[in-house]
Formats: sequence, C-alpha cells, structure tokens
Amino acid sequence: MEERRVAIVTGASTGMGRAIAVTLGREGARVAAVARSADKLAETAAEAQAAGGDLVTYAADVADAARV
Repeated sequence: MEERRVAIVTGASTGMGRAIAVTLGREGARVAAVARSADKLAETAAEAQAAGGDLVTYAADVADAARV
C-alpha cells in the first residue's frame, strides 16, 4: 500500500502559500492549510478541491503560540 503524503502549509490564504497548498493537494497530498483569514482559506480550499485536491483549513495565527 502506498503511503500518502501529508503537508502543513502556513500562510496558505494568499501568494506562495496558497499556490503551494493548491499544488500539493492537486498532486495527491493531504494538505492542512493554515492562515489567519478564514474567508481567504475557504477560497483556497475551494480552488484546491476544484482541482481534485484534499485540503482542510485551520484559521490560526502561528505567531501566537496559544492559538496553535
């Protein structure tokens, strides 16, 4: 049985983080996408899922240890 890759991507709501999350999902990884903006994360998830990706979102500020 082939093991499935798992990735955690921070800053996944915009820019490079979003592109990385969507690409990894499209290529078969299960992606945990983390960013401060829940609304923008929902857009990232929709884009990844439309491309066949498996992406779950977590709204959190990784700079705040209490929120992670």
